[in-house]
Amino acid sequence: MICFAHLVQVARAFFQFKKAGCGIVVISQGKPEVLTHFEQKNKLPFPIVGDPERQVYHAFGLNRVSFLTFLMPWVLWKYVVKVFTGTPVRMPYMSEDVTQLGGNFLLDQAGNVLWEYRSKNPTNRPSVEQMLKAAGVEPKAELAPAPHAG
Repeated sequence: MICFAHLVQVARAFFQFKKAGCGIVVISQGKPEVLTHFEQKNKLPFPIVGDPERQVYHAFGLNRVSFLTFLMPWVLWKYVVKVFTGTPVRMPYMSEDVTQLGGNFLLDQAGNVLWEYRSKNPTNRPSVEQMLKAAGVEPKAELAPAPHAG
């Protein structure tokens, strides 16, 4: 899934976010036992919290798409490019709803949304540079090594 590749990119910029005073928490629709295995295997520098009922997704107004979306040329093309450029693309876990779109949000300490990005299709994610700029950080070229991607 494209979202894993996005997590790897965010993990590489983790210390830039941290220096800006930003914490990172990932909400996933995965079940806790699946996420525990995923976290141990991939060693990401931030926690992943399970939301198998997708309550947080609904609270943030994140939509679902039809399966036909995966057949749209620009969506198929993104997956092809990812595969041929060596970007990690994994199959969904059994309990994942591949039609559920994700999003990225910056919140203040009181929980107010400061910046939001809602994915428009399964391959649509903001760049790390966009996220850092939204956090008030000028992105730096040096990034941490990628976490184990397996």
